[in-house]
Amino acid sequence: APLVLHPCTIARQEAAWHFRERRLARSRDSRARFAVVQAALTARSWLQPRWARRADLLVGPSERFGALAAEAFGLDPRLIRTLRHPVDVSRFTPSDRVARHAAFELLFVGSLSTRKGLELIVDLSHRLDDLAGHVALTIVGEGRWWSDYSPLLSHANLRMARAVGHLPPDEIIASMQQADALIVPSRFEPGSIVTGEALACGLPVIVSDVVGPSEIIDATCGRVFVDGSAASLETATRDLLATLSRDRDAFRAPARARALEHLSTHVVVDRLETLLLDVVARRPCSGGT
Repeated sequence: APLVLHPCTIARQEAAWHFRERRLARSRDSRARFAVVQAALTARSWLQPRWARRADLLVGPSERFGALAAEAFGLDPRLIRTLRHPVDVSRFTPSDRVARHAAFELLFVGSLSTRKGLELIVDLSHRLDDLAGHVALTIVGEGRWWSDYSPLLSHANLRMARAVGHLPPDEIIASMQQADALIVPSRFEPGSIVTGEALACGLPVIVSDVVGPSEIIDATCGRVFVDGSAASLETATRDLLATLSRDRDAFRAPARARALEHLSTHVVVDRLETLLLDVVARRPCSGGT
């Protein structure tokens, strides 16, 4: 039977970013722990392409994933298809009972770990200091055992930012329903489920151009900034806030519509069915590409 693989990340990229951010990592981790994690990620980088080359079909959560996977695995890009992460749009939904605050709230939701761009969030808290009292930045998440960047939060501007740590899923949904925008500054993020969840809640997103769902973001539902550029993130954030100051609900319906169009479960399942039927028709008994 045909073999179909759907890796959600690229191990070589994970290892590369872990090593690239070694100075940030060592602010918390010992050299020994860093070395062990780097060795494990490198081993995965060697094993993953071997499995990928056996597949009759490789699917990934974004077009960017396909391009990076083709390079990392030594595959023809035309053999890789996009299958975006689905969102439960019946659970992640706008709330009709949103308690609006006087200040605009920007939200970061993610692990405080390698490649998530937490250092950009900390920098942004200082760049927006002139908006203190009018804009608040809430940071949701915690470090992982193998990569913990939470010490960076000690450098955040407390006039703007507050860290609330881990929240259970229902509280994250409530936070999205009450916030005004989600920021996803990741340096490597081919999937980013949280981006789709925010859109489904009617929440506009500010994402770096390497985040997979940036491919479906336009000016009606968010802003896209240049990966790694603190200045570009600030410009995108101020631009979105300017629109929100004129109409706080300007992005609500378009963001929800974008999630329904591209990320709802039935859309993704229909896409998967089409891909599976195609590979079966091409290679009903094949064993590799």
